[in-house]
Amino acid sequence: CTGDSLHAATSFFKECLISCIVPILGLTLGSNLAEAFSNRESPLSNRLHAFFSNVLLAHEPVVALVGQPALAEQDIIALVFAAISVTFCTSELLGSCIDANIFESIRRSAQSLLRQVFESHIDQRSWMLEEILASLIRLPTQKRALNSYRIAGGKSVQFITVLLLKLLQGTAHLPEDLTAGFESDSLSPKEYRMLLQKHKKAVDTASSSADFTVRYLIGRCIKRDAKAASNEAEYRVLLEAFIEDCIVLLGHPQWPAAELVVRVYSVHILDLLDEEKSDISMKALALDSAAQIASHIARTRQEIKAAS
Repeated sequence: CTGDSLHAATSFFKECLISCIVPILGLTLGSNLAEAFSNRESPLSNRLHAFFSNVLLAHEPVVALVGQPALAEQDIIALVFAAISVTFCTSELLGSCIDANIFESIRRSAQSLLRQVFESHIDQRSWMLEEILASLIRLPTQKRALNSYRIAGGKSVQFITVLLLKLLQGTAHLPEDLTAGFESDSLSPKEYRMLLQKHKKAVDTASSSADFTVRYLIGRCIKRDAKAASNEAEYRVLLEAFIEDCIVLLGHPQWPAAELVVRVYSVHILDLLDEEKSDISMKALALDSAAQIASHIARTRQEIKAAS
């Protein structure tokens, strides 16, 4: 594909999201257009759902375009902003005018697009993480905790935790065959070191993104002077809930990035506790987090000892 054709395709898809889907999902019950959509037998309602279905069909080809070298940075950025807007959409029309399953499918496709961009474009990762977290903070308080994700054991974690961990995990690509180039099943010390290097390289980018996420959240929570930072309290709640979720997910094989986040966070809170002039409220949060992490480790050890 040429740069012009890529621009045309991605721009059209972006406009479908920003100029059509987001405004439709933002309609309020009782508005004239919402009333028109509510009649499931009307031609307008049928066309609406046909449009949603066509957007979902276009998703996979657009995701494939994200990895094209000829795709301009401005088109990547536009797609990311559109996907973030859809990801954090809520709607009063679910069930009455819009099928809830279609709505969730559209949001999942937007998240899939974010993951593909995050995986394919290293230089876009930092600002994407910053924009995702800032978009969450801009939501009304009552909407931030919506769409929790249920895990094994009956516990739930926040939607934002799941999204961030999926982004981090998408960057850690292990080689398809870790033992490629080794001649036997019995590895020499040198070959073990080479194998460890393959593992390290695979997780280095995920570690970098995890570190940026933790540093960004901590930075937004800390008072730089006598005046509180903008949205400081909201970011503190977000950081606390994110770390609590990651602690809950420790040991779950499908969420390896949770351990990575907890390890990175542990390093930063130790630095906060050692720093004499650090923010008192952040020190209190750091102590609470350290206690939770230590308690989880102790409980896990007891469980392993009891099972052995």
